[in-house]
Amino acid sequence: ECPNDCSGHGVCNSALRTCYCDPGWRGLDCSQLDCCDSECSGHGKVSVGICKCFRGWRGTYCDNPGCPGHRTDCSGHGECNSATHVCVCENGWTGDGCEIPDCCNVECSGHGQCVNGACACDTLAGWRGSLCEVPGCAGVDGKDCSGHGTCDSANHKCICDPGWMGPACNDPCVHGREVAGSCVCDPCYTGSGCQSDGCNEECSGHGKCEDGKCCQCSPGWTGKACDI
Repeated sequence: ECPNDCSGHGVCNSALRTCYCDPGWRGLDCSQLDCCDSECSGHGKVSVGICKCFRGWRGTYCDNPGCPGHRTDCSGHGECNSATHVCVCENGWTGDGCEIPDCCNVECSGHGQCVNGACACDTLAGWRGSLCEVPGCAGVDGKDCSGHGTCDSANHKCICDPGWMGPACNDPCVHGREVAGSCVCDPCYTGSGCQSDGCNEECSGHGKCEDGKCCQCSPGWTGKACDI
């Protein structure tokens, strides 16, 4: 009986308990690849006793023609011409191995712009993905509803959290409610987002704060800040 039965890469001389290894294999049990003998078929280089194939070649000895690509020929995005080792990429992909989204070719699905070979999606309108093909909701910083609401993906709309408004939920409406796209302030609050109370302006010098919120105006003055 020979060591490891010659690992399937040789013939065992049971009388001598010796393996006679197949070409390209060596060792007592024929388990070590002898790349130096096979020279990687001229399509690769030896590294630590193993053939590292050049792009477009496969197999133990780099003797199987293929095409470049990520994990598979043409990265799964094209057809491999094994005679020339050249990929014919599908529409929307480019590169030697069809590994690069060719956003300029497909115009980013109509939902973005091609910048330096990559799609810059219109995230404010709610589009995502390498080709801007994934629908979502409007938002800033790459987040649906700007992180201030819930995305109704079926209707492509945001349901904003309290205190926020707008198609992307990025407009504050802290002490008020949205009416026709504008923030209508609660009593005693002012500002575009209803973030300021009337006393922040010290009642314009024409009144005093009442209960720490509203201005009690002096005679002859009116308005939330007693400035009218």
